[in-house]
Amino acid sequence: MSKDDLILKISNIEFIEIPIDKIEVTDRFREDLGDIDALASSISKEGLIQPVAICKNSAESSTVFPYKLLAGGRRYAALSHIAKTHGLETISCRLYPGELSELQMRMLEFAENLYRKDMTWQEEDRLKRRIYELQQQIQGKKTSTAKNAPGFSLADMSKMTGSSKGSLSESISLAKMMESTPGVNWDGFKTRSDAMKAVKGAKKVVQQSADAKIAVASMGEGDTKKKKLINSYHVKDFFEGVKKIGNNTIDFIEIDPPYSIDLKNVKKDYDYSSYTEIHPDKYSDFMLSLFRESYRVLKPNSWMICWFGSEPWHEKIYQWLVSSKFQTTRLCGIWVKGQGQSLNPDRCLANSYETFFYARKGSPMLNRPGSTNVFDYSPIPPQLKVHPTERSIELMEDILTTFTAPNANVLVPFAGSGNTLIAAAKQQMIPIGFDLAKEYQESYSIKIHKMF
Repeated sequence: MSKDDLILKISNIEFIEIPIDKIEVTDRFREDLGDIDALASSISKEGLIQPVAICKNSAESSTVFPYKLLAGGRRYAALSHIAKTHGLETISCRLYPGELSELQMRMLEFAENLYRKDMTWQEEDRLKRRIYELQQQIQGKKTSTAKNAPGFSLADMSKMTGSSKGSLSESISLAKMMESTPGVNWDGFKTRSDAMKAVKGAKKVVQQSADAKIAVASMGEGDTKKKKLINSYHVKDFFEGVKKIGNNTIDFIEIDPPYSIDLKNVKKDYDYSSYTEIHPDKYSDFMLSLFRESYRVLKPNSWMICWFGSEPWHEKIYQWLVSSKFQTTRLCGIWVKGQGQSLNPDRCLANSYETFFYARKGSPMLNRPGSTNVFDYSPIPPQLKVHPTERSIELMEDILTTFTAPNANVLVPFAGSGNTLIAAAKQQMIPIGFDLAKEYQESYSIKIHKMF
């Protein structure tokens, strides 16, 4: 179907000169007009290549505004700017005959903007929705799949626009959601795809929350272990929660803190909506407070490990550990993943490992003397992760048993997926964890219900 067929079959269009102040501008679906000053400057120098489109106004409005703007809102805004600054009085217009219906006007706006790709995705989706609804108001909703069935359907809209039914359904749904949730910063999503990811993520969170409540509610009197494990994960800021932990009471601490490395651009295939990052300018104070509190609650002769972003923090974290009274070495523990990634593969080798400092308070012995500093485990596939820095339970079991024994009190300041808590429980240790994101705790609760 051609663009001419798409719009409306209207003939006898006139090209006329009329006073610019005789045109009424009503609500437009295109809201972002861009750089009007630049367009006005271009029109002043080169002239108006494409006239704006108008039609005769309704009888009740014609005394003040004989004409109504159909298409060319951005050009009209630029011409109005020129009129104010240079005294422009009349402009060239394409006059469509008769008084047009709203559907006819929206179709013209659709053709002017959608095909030129000038509209934002938000404006485009709102306009598609409005045209679809107007068509159904006029023709009725199609209730049959028969070829000549009356009414208007998404399939008809697909034929009319050349867009797939799936993309149209997505656009119309998003337009409805934008209207029903004005508090959401929809303009903050650069693309429709980004918005849909956020919507799907929100739906996933809602469903997960419901599943977690069902899992907890279904536990009986014999599920004491499950309840205890679920209650070991606290949705609370660590620095608040740790105040209730006494001095010298914890046997082992696993810290997986925010890395302060702009992680969402380092690892792009994850949802970071619940991940809290720390600005580099505040990272020193954050980590020093973290290490000092960890040292306070650790028993004498106990271990702590801390994952970190090697670039640029390796040496600084080493110094912060030492200044917090820990004893450690620059030779870190290494998790070998078996696969690598690089943001600049032409210049940098793909990184296939992560590192952690292992630090001690006092002079503890390893639980497994003679162990190497290399832990070789495959990463969790991205599609199965609930947290961007999630590690397998098997890896965490290996690390835990390297440093501490059963019945140890294990503290996890940033619990994330909860896998370290699960690993500790599987090794007959007593875990306690904190995290700010309730959705991670809910995912953990569901796992506990299934595993134990």
